[in-house]
Amino acid sequence: MTFGHWEFLFPTQIGRAILLVEEAKKGKNISVLHIKLYQGEMRERAPWITSLSYTATTAYITAEISESNTGVSIPTGWHSEPLPMPCLHLLPPGGDVNWRRLHVPPVAKALQYVEFYNLIPQNPKLATRDYWVRLADGGTFSNASLGFVCDVGPPVFIDSFRAATEESDTHSSHRRESWYPTLVMDMQSKKRIPETGIEWLRLRLQAKTVQNGRLDVEVLIYDESGDLVVASHHVVMIVDMEKKNTARGGQTANI
Repeated sequence: MTFGHWEFLFPTQIGRAILLVEEAKKGKNISVLHIKLYQGEMRERAPWITSLSYTATTAYITAEISESNTGVSIPTGWHSEPLPMPCLHLLPPGGDVNWRRLHVPPVAKALQYVEFYNLIPQNPKLATRDYWVRLADGGTFSNASLGFVCDVGPPVFIDSFRAATEESDTHSSHRRESWYPTLVMDMQSKKRIPETGIEWLRLRLQAKTVQNGRLDVEVLIYDESGDLVVASHHVVMIVDMEKKNTARGGQTANI
């Protein structure tokens, strides 16, 4: 099993990056890694980092050998309410009336790697959304890709329920295109997926409060059999797209 805490300090840029990995704790069953992602001006060889490099992302990753776990297990009675189970092979051609392909704006480049299928009608709870997802290139999700899946969900989710709340508000001042950067992400692996990977995952996303451009997002990821694979919590900002396009120092950003 893997547990992780990420803090996104600055937006990453397309191009070169260096990962610095430090062993914070080395144990027989549990080890902890401290990982920093550097960008900016770097040397051509080790030690790579210069005074003009900067830390874009930092993370603590806790890995344990789950086969050795022998602790207490207690049924809690928790479960997610049942949803109509689609014929997954019918989703891409639009053959399931309960799930519809959700097209994301092309400006959100990372989201183009994932296909989202939206529950119709959506959950009656305004800030709760359900999706089936698969990779756009027809590949399979691996355990290593689950962090990416967690982080691409919130922008689609936020934009979806914002649209529902604003469509009847003719005086809304929040209709301009927005960017939804993650500030903090905590992810806990609940079940490993097969080493061969799986094509489909189901996402449930929920928010409790949206205030002053900040919100919390819970992301739950399930496999096709309905087992919980990942539970993740995020702190996300709502930023006007014009600010996204202005990098530090007033220069135009690359992405």
